Amino acid sequence: MRGVALGSLLALTGAGTAWAKEIVLPEKNPAVTLTIPDDWKTEVRDTEVVSTSPDGDVSFEVGFETRADRDSLVKDKVSFLRKQKVNLSIKPVEQAMDFGGTPARVQRYRTTDKYGKTIVDLVTLDASRDRALLMTIWGSEDQRQANEAALDTIMKSVRVPAGTGGSSNFWSGGKTAAKPETKSEPPAAGLSPSVAAAQPAPLRPYATRRALYVARKAADFGDVEARPSNVFKPGEPLLTYIEPVGEATQPIGSDQIGFGVIVDFEVRTPEGKALATQKNMIDRDLTVKRAEGEPNFFLNLSLDLDGFPPGDYVLVYTLRDKLSGRTLDVPQPFTIAQAATDKAATDKAAGASPAAPNPAPAAPAPPPASAQTTVVDGWTVQLAPPDGVSCAIHYENKPPRADGKRFATIIAFVSIPDRNLKLTTLELKFSGWNWTKEQEVKATLGTGEFYLYSGLNWIVLDPRSLLLRSNDPDDILKLVKTTSKLSVERDGEDAVTFDITAPDKALEALKPCRDQLK
Repeated sequence: MRGVALGSLLALTGAGTAWAKEIVLPEKNPAVTLTIPDDWKTEVRDTEVVSTSPDGDVSFEVGFETRADRDSLVKDKVSFLRKQKVNLSIKPVEQAMDFGGTPARVQRYRTTDKYGKTIVDLVTLDASRDRALLMTIWGSEDQRQANEAALDTIMKSVRVPAGTGGSSNFWSGGKTAAKPETKSEPPAAGLSPSVAAAQPAPLRPYATRRALYVARKAADFGDVEARPSNVFKPGEPLLTYIEPVGEATQPIGSDQIGFGVIVDFEVRTPEGKALATQKNMIDRDLTVKRAEGEPNFFLNLSLDLDGFPPGDYVLVYTLRDKLSGRTLDVPQPFTIAQAATDKAATDKAAGASPAAPNPAPAAPAPPPASAQTTVVDGWTVQLAPPDGVSCAIHYENKPPRADGKRFATIIAFVSIPDRNLKLTTLELKFSGWNWTKEQEVKATLGTGEFYLYSGLNWIVLDPRSLLLRSNDPDDILKLVKTTSKLSVERDGEDAVTFDITAPDKALEALKPCRDQLK
């Protein structure tokens, strides 16, 4: 039982049908209408509907407030869920959805409550008369699947204030939401011509006409040179061209139209875990002449990801329409290639056409100098070769624990002068676990706790490897030198603890390389 408190139940009748009559909230000037099965335990209050599945395992709630109180609406719901022992300390996966042409923002928490694993969805969207809606669905994936038909029908019945919404198997715990056919919201009725003229224009679906990686910045609208590949060389900037459509506009004076956009970005793993985030990277107000009609608006966006290791990622730009408050996610998968050993390999990885072969055979390149490697107090010390750019120390507990689990610490100093890049990294590697990519790892060092989504910029390399990077080597050196133990755990299991050997002498051996960073 999900612990949703119900008072007197609304009496729902309907001979010959399994579905109750349509619920209107509130009855006068409704913010939302929806249909709930009559075998669900349902209570309709002044500003909310609370309902629980017949087996007591899944709860659905919808409530509304003024848009100015949207944050309080969400905050109160989060507070209630925490009191019910739902862990909301993890970062949710966010997704945009459509309800009859009204964009919604879904925050999905794959987390735990006092009964075990669960999924909590917080769905926010705008309603008529300056109101905001919050829908909450709470139940594990198995419990949702047992009630899949009812959940899907409930969500498809939602009207805000008109039109349909819904989503394949998403509400039963699936990972992909299918967007329904959209309709434009009609203009508010009952406004006098003079008042209507001062209102924002009727909303069209907020979307993108084009969004792609490009080889250069656009000089004007439509001036696009598409990039041939989404594979980038290490340190290469990601250039994106986006043409938004459907932004809300409003008259400014007698001959201009105004609109605005805010852009956030997030870099994620392919599984949806956030690695880097920045809010308000762009905050722009714009005007066009009214005679020009719909704005031809585009965005040139550039992102540098120095220090990210090779691998697959997803860049998500979130566009926020400043007048309507609607949001739009623009996901762009990309790959950072391994550092190429020669220009031809690098160009091939980045999607460039290979150069024509030189008919004269080139002289063979000299073999690369090998790095100097020694062992100091159990730490493997590797100095950079004469033509190299990095050096590192590596320690692995030996022998492994009785349960076979191992832990390794790797500290690397990287200096690449031609890219003006200097950084220090600390990597924590665990082995002996059967973890999956969806399971969150918690690492506890002797100096304090550090989580995947902390402000210390942990990067998830894979389910068993965390990386912390800093431009100041003293940040990481202080952390390592003051730490004697590491504990790791996941999903509430008992922590496993390892002893960390102080690397003082090994760090001293790395002094020539460390000096490159100063």
